[in-house]
Amino acid sequence: MQTEYRTISFHPAVGWRAVYLGDTPGETHVIPVAGWLVREEVVYDQADQIDRQRTPAADDRERLVVAGIASDATVEPADLADNFWLLLAPGEQPPTPTEAETEQRDRASKRADR
Repeated sequence: MQTEYRTISFHPAVGWRAVYLGDTPGETHVIPVAGWLVREEVVYDQADQIDRQRTPAADDRERLVVAGIASDATVEPADLADNFWLLLAPGEQPPTPTEAETEQRDRASKRADR
């Protein structure tokens, strides 16, 4: 059995953007956020069916609101990719290459410490 989150609702997010770190120093990729995904906690059994005995009642389920980006023909949580960095609100300026390079170095340092 495994606890996961399933999307139960979608709301457009006009003007929001997701920032991902690139492979080269200071590089970023800015992707429009398609919308906000409302996701709720469910427990799946071994047959990938919702386990009604272990899944909390609808009013007791944990819910998350996450940014979603278009991926092929679906909308997926923006933070699934390892290189996801941050969200930009409408009108907010993207980070500078220097800021991105600092973030890349910090992440590389943390990976080396593991």
